[in-house]
Amino acid sequence: MRYEVEQLRLHAYVQAFFPSDFEVSLRRSLHDPDDRVLIVRNHITGKTASYKGSALSILDICSMGSIAASIRGELCP
Repeated sequence: MRYEVEQLRLHAYVQAFFPSDFEVSLRRSLHDPDDRVLIVRNHITGKTASYKGSALSILDICSMGSIAASIRGELCP
């Protein structure tokens, strides 16, 4: 149960970096258990972008801000 709560908190944290019409998915990498794969989809344009990197870079607010800015740049016209 605690794991699910932590996952929901992490998802909410990552989602906060994106507009509400963006769908955010965060998964553990199949190749490296310390890495995460962030997939973001813009519902309006249908475009999808992803980021693969360490869980620590996603948890670090400065790094996540840069990651999110890069992804938003790819997805917004």
